Amino acid sequence: MKTKLLDLVVCPMCKGKLICKVILKANQNGIEEGVLKCTQCKLEYPIKNGIPRLFIEGNLDFHCTRTKDRFNYEWKKCFNLYPMWDAHFKSYLDTLPLSLITGNGKIGLDAGCGMGRTIAMAARFCKEIVGIDLSDNAVDAAYKNTSYLSNVHIVQADICHLPFREFFFDFIYSFGVLHHLRYPEKGFKSLAKVTKSNSPVVVYVYKDWTEESMLKGLIIRLIGYLRYITTKLPPAVLYLICVLISPLVYILFVLPRKLLDKWHLAISYKMPFRQCEVFAHLPGSLFDRFQAPIENRYKRSELLDWFKRENFNKVNIKDLFGHVAWGFKP
Repeated sequence: MKTKLLDLVVCPMCKGKLICKVILKANQNGIEEGVLKCTQCKLEYPIKNGIPRLFIEGNLDFHCTRTKDRFNYEWKKCFNLYPMWDAHFKSYLDTLPLSLITGNGKIGLDAGCGMGRTIAMAARFCKEIVGIDLSDNAVDAAYKNTSYLSNVHIVQADICHLPFREFFFDFIYSFGVLHHLRYPEKGFKSLAKVTKSNSPVVVYVYKDWTEESMLKGLIIRLIGYLRYITTKLPPAVLYLICVLISPLVYILFVLPRKLLDKWHLAISYKMPFRQCEVFAHLPGSLFDRFQAPIENRYKRSELLDWFKRENFNKVNIKDLFGHVAWGFKP
């Protein structure tokens, strides 16, 4: 943990100031092991493997804990799938006006940073950026992947109980996270609280395909029934199944998409598994689709209502696999 992070974080419970109570291990990058203490409510938070763990395990409900555990396994198994995630997350950034996250003096938040691939890209455009995730394996990987960047900070935190002051960040983005929460709009409201006035919040959520076509809606419903089974399987068993069915998925979807790409046909952009360029990426992609305990999908109008209820202005929604939306806090 870089010592300057203490200027950015607060106690997630009472928003009190955090101080470093104990330093057990430190190096040139900062504090590796230690304890942070809130000067107000006196709660203590460990620093482990260079990462402050700013959440209370007892505050996580059953669904949140289960999601955390499932994603822990995913980030551990899929740690080496960098090219796939690079391309996938870069597509989010390419959808946005770069001005949303550029600025030498800006401080940003990556809410749900995963292994840290997106935050490494975004760090080029701002003064400081913080990445949070609730998964132990995700933040450990993100810390390793971004340790060479002096303006990147990784924190283990709950998106619904953020360890930041209100009206703090110059921009916030959250890609592929909110739709896995039990109460996604609660997570959005939490992000809105810590955003400065006239600053943007950007989110990506799954699309409710029923608004586009009945056939796609039917397919999603069938997948939902299948997910009812797969989310109850032990992660190791589900991952093995994903490995075994990957050849079939590659033949049915990836190879045809590559042919359509060669012919420059627009339909290729709507093919499933577009982010999987090589066969080795498929097991991780399939596992990601079928392991998360909770999956919410939204119509454009429903997502727009999130921003309206928080009085955001200049709201935009673009389609990219799902919905990418952003607006500015009043």
